[in-house]
Amino acid sequence: LFRSEVWQAKKDSGSRERLAKITASLGYVGRLQDWFDTPPQIDKYIHVSMTKQQTDRIKSIALEHPDPIVLVGKRHQIEQGLLVPEPWMEKGKVNAILDLFEEYGKVVVFARYLKQIEIIEKHINELGIKTFVMTGETTDRKEVIASAESAKSCVFIVQCSIATGFEIPSFDCVVFASCDYSWVSYTQAKGRVLRANKLGKKLYVHLHSGEVDMAVIKCLEGHKDFSERLYAQERSKISIKI
Repeated sequence: LFRSEVWQAKKDSGSRERLAKITASLGYVGRLQDWFDTPPQIDKYIHVSMTKQQTDRIKSIALEHPDPIVLVGKRHQIEQGLLVPEPWMEKGKVNAILDLFEEYGKVVVFARYLKQIEIIEKHINELGIKTFVMTGETTDRKEVIASAESAKSCVFIVQCSIATGFEIPSFDCVVFASCDYSWVSYTQAKGRVLRANKLGKKLYVHLHSGEVDMAVIKCLEGHKDFSERLYAQERSKISIKI
């Protein structure tokens, strides 16, 4: 028989005191609420009605994509105004963004799809409003971020999947035109404006046009990644019951 030693943490007061001193020597230790008085944040939900083109496309897309998992992704894109004829003619969620810009003067918009970002940028540029865009294809990110942060008035459009490693505390209004499926990306996006060097009340606006939009938002707010497969499975159960 082989014997092995099992180490156990000491629980006496002397050991705990030594551990506390060693931990304190590494730096300042505490919880976020111990150091900052973070004001309550506001989440707002705005429903943006779909056009007839979008609703008709949702009906026809099911015939083209019988796979229920693929269909979820396609439907989510249609809810953003994509996969329909001449999507640039349908402003949809852009109007809601413009309303918020009129109120706040500086708005950061997060979107999942590159084509959606292009549509938003095109419409806003046509109105003469200063815009900055950052996607996975942007090479000069530091310059773009610095320009957006220093601008007195602008719309900063960012792809959800790259919402890490920067801060833009001058923006008080965050708009999710469409959400990434990742809870980490969603949390990181919300944290870009709420920084220790400029704590304040921030407004987080979620634009939704259809059931997939809303399902993604609810999933992320429940601290979970959105899964097209799981959503398709749950949706099929509801259909069977009906």
